[in-house]
Amino acid sequence: MKNTIKIIILTVLSLISDNLFSQAPYLRFRKPTTSDNITYKFAHVVSGTDAFVSIIGSRNASINKIDDSSSNAFAWQPFINYGRTNSSSDTSYIDFRIVFKNSSNGNNVTLNNLAVSVVDLDGSGLGSYREMVAASKPSTPKGILGSTISSVTGILFNTFISGIVSYSNIDTNNFVAMTQVDYSNVNTLTLRVGVVGRVSSATTRQSSFYFKPFNSLNIVLPVKLIDFTAQTSENTNIISWKTTSEENANRFEIYKSDNGANFIKVGEVAATGFSQSLQSYSFVDQANSESATFYRLKLIDNDGASAWSKIVSIAATNASTTKVQSVYPNPTHGAININFSQLSESSFNVQIIDAFGKVYQQVNSDEVSDINALSFDVTELATGIYFIKVSDENGNAELTKFIKN
Repeated sequence: MKNTIKIIILTVLSLISDNLFSQAPYLRFRKPTTSDNITYKFAHVVSGTDAFVSIIGSRNASINKIDDSSSNAFAWQPFINYGRTNSSSDTSYIDFRIVFKNSSNGNNVTLNNLAVSVVDLDGSGLGSYREMVAASKPSTPKGILGSTISSVTGILFNTFISGIVSYSNIDTNNFVAMTQVDYSNVNTLTLRVGVVGRVSSATTRQSSFYFKPFNSLNIVLPVKLIDFTAQTSENTNIISWKTTSEENANRFEIYKSDNGANFIKVGEVAATGFSQSLQSYSFVDQANSESATFYRLKLIDNDGASAWSKIVSIAATNASTTKVQSVYPNPTHGAININFSQLSESSFNVQIIDAFGKVYQQVNSDEVSDINALSFDVTELATGIYFIKVSDENGNAELTKFIKN
């Protein structure tokens, strides 16, 4: 039998203001209709407004059933099938686009406020997958007091990833497995619903979009972080960051990785606490001469709520003598071209990887006739952020980011 794991995403619309979410009308997703099994119409989700839910992309996932209202009559509850994967860095998901339109004339409708609260976002044990939800930008991660979910802010998505612990029941009082993201003046949004990590056998997960206010649970994340960088100075790595505002902030924890996926805590820096002016911070770490080093921050407030920063990296001290001069076009939809300004005397390897370190394409220098320039066809890659990793036979590496749109 297929394992069935449930994840609820609770969504609430406010037509007035954030502090009046408790008065927001319920959105009722019922009895979808479709002519192509790609776009589904939910009529009159709120007075005078229809919602159109379209499947616009997927990776290692397919729809099992677009909606099941047997347990919650007004919730949108699709079931998603996931195929088997072997790597801890694999991602599997379906991208859903939601558009709101006028029920009478089909014109676009803009909702003043929309809050997406994620419930029962959990894992499947050590060495297995973790559940993931990514909400398209512009959107604002709000957080839930006591939540242990990691948040990653990217160019296209705010992404939420669970821990490894599995919870047996859908429980809206289980705040450790909940989070929230808010929208303002929104007509269209995309939700990427999936898992990160190894799926040992075919799995079906029920996702439930339930329209009920949980605004009283959410908190403002403690820090607005800008200018997070890492650079080498002599035999040390200097990690620097700035904040433009802090509210109830307690500390920054610094985490380090040699592969961009598995991080360990290496230190912490006290936060200012309460501030509406620019604050600057730094942390000094021992440089790694053998391989690239990745860093990220965990932002923690006085109540224990937390959020994760983006990942930054530093090349090895004795980095590869193969240097990337240019990467174009960036962003790209089809091909990504790489020109080198300097070539290693030894052989080198070029890989296309994602933020979790998964390798999608690679080539060795001895496999191509012209090693001054390379081109990769990335048409089949999902939209997102990727890296070109150039490494020599000694393990020295250089990373260059590009965007697939």
